[in-house]
Parts: sequence; C-alpha cells; structure tokens
Amino acid sequence: MRGSPSPQKLILMKGIIKLYIIVCLILILPFPLSAETFGIMRPWFGPAGIVVDVIPLDDLSPPGPPYLMGDFGTPTLCNGVTMSQTYPMTDVPVSVPIYLWSNRLVKFRVPGWIFPAGTPEMPTLASVQIEQIIDPMNTSCDGNTFSIDAIGFKDSTDFIVRNTPQISSLYPAKGNWGSIVSISGKGFWDTQEKVYDQEEIMDGSGNMDLVCDSGEKCTAYGFSTYVELSASNDRYRVSTYADPWKDDQIIIKLLKDSLLDVHTGKPVPDSEFYAGNWQMQVITDYFKDTNLNGQHLMADGSIDLADEIIMRDIGPATMFTIVTIASPYINLVIPNPVPGGDTATIIGSNFGVSGVEMAGDGIGNDNGICENGEKCEVKLWNKYHTGFKRPVVKTWSNTEITIRIPTFSAPYPIKRDVQVRVPGGTKPNSNYYRLTIIRPGTLP
Repeated sequence: MRGSPSPQKLILMKGIIKLYIIVCLILILPFPLSAETFGIMRPWFGPAGIVVDVIPLDDLSPPGPPYLMGDFGTPTLCNGVTMSQTYPMTDVPVSVPIYLWSNRLVKFRVPGWIFPAGTPEMPTLASVQIEQIIDPMNTSCDGNTFSIDAIGFKDSTDFIVRNTPQISSLYPAKGNWGSIVSISGKGFWDTQEKVYDQEEIMDGSGNMDLVCDSGEKCTAYGFSTYVELSASNDRYRVSTYADPWKDDQIIIKLLKDSLLDVHTGKPVPDSEFYAGNWQMQVITDYFKDTNLNGQHLMADGSIDLADEIIMRDIGPATMFTIVTIASPYINLVIPNPVPGGDTATIIGSNFGVSGVEMAGDGIGNDNGICENGEKCEVKLWNKYHTGFKRPVVKTWSNTEITIRIPTFSAPYPIKRDVQVRVPGGTKPNSNYYRLTIIRPGTLP
C-alpha cells in the first residue's frame, strides 16, 4: 500500500484546488465586469406603475461606443433595483418591485406614493441603480453587491416621473355639439404627443453604438394624451383640440365629425351624442412605436394598432352634462341703422356662453373659442341670402353679442340680414333680423 500524502502535499493540493475554483468562477459564473458596466432604460419616462426595461451594456476603455452586451447575472435574493429622487430635491434610495431578472434584461415597476408631482418646467427626476451580486456562492448579501447605473439617453439620464392626468374643473361643464370646453387640471404635460428619436435596439445585431443606422433593428418610445367621454356602453374619443396645449389646461372642441366611437372606429352620429351625464377622462398612452411611423394618435382620433402600449394611464373621471340646446333667437339689434365701421349689439337668447371661432381664416389664435377681434358664427346676409360677410366679434354671451360692422363699397344705405348660428342646437341657425347699414361717420 502507498502511504498517505504528507502535510506539505495536502496544503499544495488544497491550494491548487482553490485556485482552480477561482478560475472557474471567473470563466463560468456571471461575474460583474467593472464600473464601466451600465444599463439603458426603455422607456426612461412614465408614471407610477409603469414597467421599465433595463438592458446591460459594457463601456470599453476608452469610453464610448461601440458597447458590448453586459450581463446582469442570474437572479438571487441579493439582487435588486433601487430608485432615488435627484430633482428638484434629493432623497434616499427605495427598493422597487422587480418583474423580471435575467442575464440580458431586468424589468422593474416604478412605485406609487413615493415621488412628488412634477411639471415640464420642473420635472421629478429619479436615479435608478441595479444592485448586482458579486459572488453567487456567497449567501450573505451584506457587502456582496455593487450598483450599476441605469440611464436614459434622449431627455434625461435619470428617470422622468410623470403624473397621472387629473381634471380639476370644466368650463363649461355642460354643452353639446359645437361646445368649446376648457379642461383645467394637472399632468397633461406641455405637448399632446411626442415620439422620441429612434435608437438601435442593442441586441448585438448592429454596430452597438445606440444610434439607429440604416439597415439596423431600431426602436422608439413616446407618449400621447387625449380625452374620452363615456356613458353606459358608449365611449367616444375627442380628436379636435385647440392650441396651446398646457400641463394644466386642455381645450377641446366638440365639433361634428370630431368624435370617434371607440367601439366602431367611426365618427359619432349626431343623434348618438345624447343628453345626459357623461364621464370625461384624460388618458395618456406610453407606447413603443413598433412600426416607427412617429405617430400614435391619428387625426380621426384612432390609435395606431401597430404600437405596443406599455401603459395606459387613465385619469379619474369628471362629469360633463350633454344638454339639449334651444335654438338661438334674435330679438333686436341696436343701434339700427348703424354706420359702417361702428359696433352694434345683437340681443336675444340661447347664443351660448361662447361662440365658435372660424378657424383658419388668419384672424385670431384658432383655439376655437370666439374671442375679441375674431370672426365667429355671425353672418350678415345679402337680401337674396346668396352671400354673406362675417363681422368681427367684440364680445359674446348667451344673450348679447357685440359686433363691428364692416364697411361696404356699394352705395349706402345697405340692407343686411343678421343671423347667429349655434352648432349643436336642434335648429342651429337663428331667425333673420334686418339691419340697415349707413355711410361711415353718419349719425344714426
């Protein structure tokens, strides 16, 4: 029989085995690479509840593209994701829910009730760190992890925490076809829709520089906000909005053929916008622009079905009442006669709280609301009712409209029939009221 190994040989053999195990760990196990490892977030913006993808990349020396695919390692109890507010104030990191952990992808959810509301001018920003285990064989997490930064590339390196859109008030809170409604609230952001520039998908098939080059697989992300009305089983989406779009105000136009029936995909018939209480909501879609056409909400109010909706953030509902609108009626126009270029007041009933601006005529701000100095739904017809002029409106209320009388080249006096139109009424056009226009500068 051969004798037992000497103590010196045993020590040497243990050292060789230990060195062999260390080499195997380096070559086989997903050992974290270095401080140059980082992750890219997609999307890098959204509200509480949105699920964010993080892809690991390795930045070589010298730093900068091209990058290599990184490795998050296998899931363990020591791995984690944290978020910490960085602007407009700083706060301590908090752990966030993890939806998926794999070597090439981590998915986490932005927590609720953690971050304060921000605005486009002062957005709430939060840094994101991926806590990766150093030694998977070590069951103690204390001192066995290190942080990898997860960053965005287009707007902010930190995650932009958006608000859920919320309505605080409607003006007016009732109406029908033709109504212009101002929605006040918060979380609407400073633009209705934005699709960010395309990025390389970063799956190793391209040159790994994050830039979308010709022939590469690319992706893009965006958000789109819109308004919907619902009652019973009916759900209508608004497609016509007025400028400017503000974080705290949206102006919608309830014009005929401007509401899309979400269920049928067709414009809402006149009769289907029926009287009663409707729920109005502001909704923001966060999406992946799958077909890379740079658009999510179409002109008719439909949604690009090719887009992958990452999250549909639906704000709380506010009641809007659809009322039956009585036909407008003109009782009197004063003064009558009136010199051309002077002002006259139309007195009557059921004109509505605001007239509808004639958009696209080069006058006014084209926000759809009849305001001082704009042409609206008032006509001065010739005696045969074959042609008309629109006077400039000075003020508009439900019972009085002040207009500036245009001047004419025809010999004075001139007879014109005044008519007011209120879209949405059972009979939207008022009666005619005969007005005599005399030479400018003449006393009536």
